[in-house]
Amino acid sequence: GPSCRPSGAGARRSPRSGIQLPPAGQQQSYPYTALREELYIYILRSRYRLAVNSVDYKAEERYREAIDEYYGFKNEFPDSKYMKEAEQIFRHCSGKVKS
Repeated sequence: GPSCRPSGAGARRSPRSGIQLPPAGQQQSYPYTALREELYIYILRSRYRLAVNSVDYKAEERYREAIDEYYGFKNEFPDSKYMKEAEQIFRHCSGKVKS
């Protein structure tokens, strides 16, 4: 079957970890997968880790991307078993960006 691994135009690879992150909204390509919630939290964690490990001039932009990912996760899975973790990520990221 089709792979859930994102690739191609718009995908970005973290130079440190080799993790390939899909462009924002890419997870919409897989709306019916049984692991959809896990896919969303995995992407949120990946964006957060990328922000934490970013050079200073890229960090704020990447924290904002993680915040955007959090809102998408919260909207899709408001009662998620991962919500506590997602909220911790959100709080940390929010403290790293300028208002």
